[in-house]
Amino acid sequence: MSDRWLKRWVVASESGPGDYIVGQDAEGNWGCSCPGWTRNVAKFCPDCGSRLGKVGKLDAYCWRCRKPITPRVERIDCKHIIEVRNGGGKTIAEATLDRMAGR
Repeated sequence: MSDRWLKRWVVASESGPGDYIVGQDAEGNWGCSCPGWTRNVAKFCPDCGSRLGKVGKLDAYCWRCRKPITPRVERIDCKHIIEVRNGGGKTIAEATLDRMAGR
C-alpha cells in the first residue's frame, strides 16, 4: 500500500513541545496531524443550533435533540496548513537535519 501524502512539512506546535506534520496528496488535498484537524467535528447541531458535546474522538452528541452528529466530510484548513501554504514550515528532510544538528 502506497503512502497517500506525497509532500510533507513539519510545523512547530505553539501550545507546547512537539511538531505537527502537514501533508499534501497528489490531488492537492491537505492534511495535518494536529488534534484540531484530525478531530474536526461540527460545533453546533444542524437541526437546533445548540452547541454539541463530544462523545468520542470523532463524534459528537446534541443534548437538546438527543442525537449523534457525525463529523463533517469537508474539513476547514487548520492554521498549520495555512502556515505551510504561506511558505512556512520545514520539509521533513530539513527538520531531520536540524534535529541531528541540535537546532
